[in-house]
Amino acid sequence: MKSKATRKIIILATVISVASSALFGFLGYSLTYGEYYRHFIAMKVRIAEICASAIDGDAHDAFTGGEAVDDPAYRRTLAFLNGVLAVDPAITFLYTLVPDGGSGFNYGVDAGISPHDTVWIESSDFALECFFDSDGVFIVRSEGLPHKKDFSVKKGASRYAVGIKRTGERVQLSVDGITLASISPGTGSGGRIGVRFADTELTQELYSAETVFAFGERLLSVSLSVSHRGESCSGPGTPYVNTEGNIERFRASFASGTAASDADPHDDTYGPMISCRAPVKNASGTVVALLVLDVSEREVRKVRFSIITALVLSFLPVAFVMVALINLMMQVFIVKPFRALIEGVSRVKFSDGENSSRSPIHSTP
Repeated sequence: MKSKATRKIIILATVISVASSALFGFLGYSLTYGEYYRHFIAMKVRIAEICASAIDGDAHDAFTGGEAVDDPAYRRTLAFLNGVLAVDPAITFLYTLVPDGGSGFNYGVDAGISPHDTVWIESSDFALECFFDSDGVFIVRSEGLPHKKDFSVKKGASRYAVGIKRTGERVQLSVDGITLASISPGTGSGGRIGVRFADTELTQELYSAETVFAFGERLLSVSLSVSHRGESCSGPGTPYVNTEGNIERFRASFASGTAASDADPHDDTYGPMISCRAPVKNASGTVVALLVLDVSEREVRKVRFSIITALVLSFLPVAFVMVALINLMMQVFIVKPFRALIEGVSRVKFSDGENSSRSPIHSTP
C-alpha cells in the first residue's frame, strides 16, 4: 500500500510539473516568437531600405537590357547586392524591378549569381529551376526542393505533373504531358547549355522567350530564360513573372514610394515568401525602381524551430526541479502523516471491544 501511494503521488507531481512547464513554455514561445517576428521583419525592411538608398538611381535607369551587363555601374550594383545576399543566409532573393511600360515589371539587377548554366521556367502558377550538376545529373528545383524524377506542383486547386525524361544527352521537360523544353548540357554556343523552348532554339543573343500553353481548359503564359554560370540569375530586362497578387503589391509600393513589407507569407511561384520592398530613387527623388528582398517561409520556420528547441531545453531542468520540489512537499505534508496513520491503525488491537493501544498522531502544521 505504501509503494502504491508513493507512486501515485510521484505521478501526480510529474503531471502537475509537466503541465505547468508546458503552459509556461507555450506562453514563452508565444511572446518570444511574436517579438522575434516583428524584429525580424523590421530588420529586413531596414536592410532593403539601406540597399535601395545605396543604388545610384540615375545609373539604374540604363539597366533595361542585355547590353547593361557590360556597364560598370551595373557590375558594381550586382556585386554590392550579391555581397548582401551572401552575408545574410535568411535572404532568399534580392533584386530590383523596373516597370515594363505596361502593368508588369522587368528585372533591373538580380543579386543571385548562377553557379552553373540554369534554365528558368516561370508562370503565375509554377516556377522551375533546371540545371545539370557537376556529375551531369539533371535536377529540377521547385519551391526550394530538388527533384531528379517526376514530381508534382500544387497551386491552389490546381496540380501540375512535371515529367523529366532523358533521351540520350537531351532531357525532355514536360508539364501535364506537354513538352515545355528540351535541354542538353554543353551543346550551346561556346559549350554552354542548349535549350529548345516550344519551337524556339535559344541562343546567346536570344536568352529568353515566352509562349502560351493550354493546360486542360486553362491557358497559361510560360516564360523561359537562361542564365549562364557566373552570370546574374535574371539578366537586366528579363520579364518578371509571378502571381498577379504579388505584382499588384509591387505596383502599389512603387507608386507610394515608401518601404513596405508583408505581414505574413504570401503565395509565390517559388513557394511561400515574405517580401520587403523599398524604392530606388534618382537624384531628383523620383522612384525609378523597386528593390525587393524575399525571405522564404522555410527560413522563418527554421528560427521558429530553434526557439521551440531552446525553450524545451530551458524548461526541462525547471520541470525536473518542480518534480523534486512537489515530491518533497508531498513527502513532508502528506506521505509521512499518512504513513503514521497507517502504522498507528495497524498497531490497534481489540480486546473485549476496547483498544489496548492508541497511536499518537500529530498533525503537521
